[in-house]
Amino acid sequence: MTEVGHDILAACRYPLSMTAGQKWPQRPHLKPVIGLLGGIGSGKSTVAGMLVSLGCGVVDADALAQAALDEPAVRRQLRQWWGSRVAPSGSRVDRAAVGRLVFNDVQELARLEGLIHPIVLEGRQTLHRQYQADPAIQAIVEDCPLLLE
Repeated sequence: MTEVGHDILAACRYPLSMTAGQKWPQRPHLKPVIGLLGGIGSGKSTVAGMLVSLGCGVVDADALAQAALDEPAVRRQLRQWWGSRVAPSGSRVDRAAVGRLVFNDVQELARLEGLIHPIVLEGRQTLHRQYQADPAIQAIVEDCPLLLE
């Protein structure tokens, strides 16, 4: 690992609010978790890629959400709600069509999130367990647009 990479991982073990001489609670069995925040196009995925090269495991919530949309049960539910225009039989969900339906309608967005978010959360938890158990992984990176929400 490069010197800079080591410094990044070391810095991630301590919260920003700690003062000089303050001790971080020792939990050697848990790896640090780094949450990436920022708007669309801010470089979260680029930073996540850099951290992968330093030995981190990345939890990519967007990829998990896309995988959820590909699940047959989710496609069937979307087809029941909004018809074949968003989930044609035998093909992938049309994300643009779904977006047009939900992003101007708070109730429809909440319904979609109620379907997708539990699947994404389960995937995130599974990856955390895998990364915690993998001795090659130095830290876990959360690339999750709605991390604080």
